Amino acid sequence: MDDIAKWGNPVSLEQMLAARDLRVQKQAELLHRYQRPLICFTLNLAGPYKYYPLAAKTFFYGKQLIEGQLRQNGVPMLYTDTEQADTGCCAYYVVEGDLLQLKALLCAIEETAPVGRLFDIDLLGPDGAKVSRTQIGLPERGCMICGAPSAGCARSRTHSVEHLQRHAILLMKNCFAHLYADHVATAALRALLYEVSATPKPGLVDRANSGAHQDMDFFTFLDSAAVLTPYFRKFVLVGCRQQSTPVPALFRCAQSLGLMAENAMFAATGGVNTHKGLIFSLGLLCLAAGRLLGQTILHDPHPDRAGVPAIPLDALLHNCQELAQCALAGLTPGENLPATHGQRAFLQYGARGVRAEAANGFPNAAGAAFSILQKGGGSEESGLRALLHLLSTAEDTNLLHRGGADGLKQVMETARRLSTSVHLREDLAAFDAQLTEKNLSPGGCADLLAIAYFLYFLCPEG
Repeated sequence: MDDIAKWGNPVSLEQMLAARDLRVQKQAELLHRYQRPLICFTLNLAGPYKYYPLAAKTFFYGKQLIEGQLRQNGVPMLYTDTEQADTGCCAYYVVEGDLLQLKALLCAIEETAPVGRLFDIDLLGPDGAKVSRTQIGLPERGCMICGAPSAGCARSRTHSVEHLQRHAILLMKNCFAHLYADHVATAALRALLYEVSATPKPGLVDRANSGAHQDMDFFTFLDSAAVLTPYFRKFVLVGCRQQSTPVPALFRCAQSLGLMAENAMFAATGGVNTHKGLIFSLGLLCLAAGRLLGQTILHDPHPDRAGVPAIPLDALLHNCQELAQCALAGLTPGENLPATHGQRAFLQYGARGVRAEAANGFPNAAGAAFSILQKGGGSEESGLRALLHLLSTAEDTNLLHRGGADGLKQVMETARRLSTSVHLREDLAAFDAQLTEKNLSPGGCADLLAIAYFLYFLCPEG
């Protein structure tokens, strides 16, 4: 298997037997010393490759689940130890508690975890006897491929080692792709909710009012955010599974998914455009995040970080830039296609809007706005100050559409003046009233604030 041969070292049968003897010896020593139940956790991997980054990551994910299960159920851990070698990983836990109740807790992990079939969690009583699944009313484990009794498949060698290895790799890849997609989509949802909740925002929908918008309110945004979250998740999975696809083809695939997301948004809001710009921006960022995972999942340099990998901000933005280059061609509308607000702003004022922001790595959102959120811990006040910075520096095509170049200039000047305000909320409320009266809405800057929040939630260290 090229996937694992590149990252792991094969071990011989003699090495495996020697490692098993050492585990049995350690189990006997721990049982003798503590006279308490002992949990021994390893991975069930066929073939000569027992240790490589993806397998190690799966092992540490299993450790996280076991320790979480024990803590949540108040099970004392008197001793813990972890071993890593080419012959595989092994974790030991000396615990206290009723043997059958402990077995039920451990089997629940094996039965419900997405890679639970690869977990081999043995429970030994103080006398060294192994507690079986049948003692708590569960059947023996089935084969991970066909579901038949695994002992029978092993004896008859129903499935080749290569088949078992490929199935295990697929289980592990899918597990972490879905965990990662959930993590990234949650960051996107939080970003949408934090942006709309920050109050007061000049000319924008917030908890207090609808600003310069008569066709939407706070709850319209909540409805939209709820239906878009599964699509952000899909963007991640598409990027992960198609990480080797040429960028133009991957971008076209993302465009199709984006249209589906737009349709879902319009259905949820009664035809109101709440997040079309963010479907593009956050969709691209989610796609880039998934592509990053797909490129690194087999050789995560930190497999002991259970769950999802840390995301380097620079790498995420670089991936997004590469994808976003495909969008710049869309600035000029086709002969029979009406221009969007962004396209009209480009044609009239030369403003390239969100497409250029994405193609340049979101410099406004990922720069000072991100730093302001970092410094303020993502608080509402830090969000409002980040918005003021964006209003004072970003070329908002929504403002150009509604107020022209003069309207944009006035908003930028006022935002600069308020950026150091000591009466932030009072001044922003007055600014809100002013923009609402003039029907000016800096929707582009609101989107950039949401992007800054997303980047902060996903890459808090930068």
